[in-house]
This record gives sequence, C-alpha cells and structure tokens, in this order.
Amino acid sequence: MRERLLGTQELDDVVGGFRGRGPLQGLDLATDRTSKQPADALVAAVARECLTRGLHLNIVQLTGMGGVFRMRLRA
Repeated sequence: MRERLLGTQELDDVVGGFRGRGPLQGLDLATDRTSKQPADALVAAVARECLTRGLHLNIVQLTGMGGVFRMRLRA
C-alpha cells in the first residue's frame, strides 16, 4: 500500500510527501515539494471540504509545520 501512496506524489505538486510506519501513514501538503513549505491554507480548506462531505480526518497540527493528514491503511 505504501508504494501506491508514494506513486501519488507525482500526480500533484502539493503532495509534499508521506511519513509513517506500517499501516499508519501521514500525508504532508506543501506549497513547494522541494522546500516542503507547509500549505497551511490548503490543509484547512481540504479539511473543511472533507468534513462537509462527511469524511472525518485526523489532522496533526504542529506549530510552523502546517498539518499532516493521518490515516490508517488497509491491506
């Protein structure tokens, strides 16, 4: 599953990367993939839209690091 996630990085420049171990993974959104500058406004907008559509997310917010969408993968 992780390989499939990593393959999505090429689909859009806002995917800054993935982190985690095993089935617990985090998705970083960034304004620039190279510098990994957090996309705070985009993270907030995505979170609002997901909640509007009924999808509840766990978002880890660290000062100065934007937000990381945390997810559990299934095999």
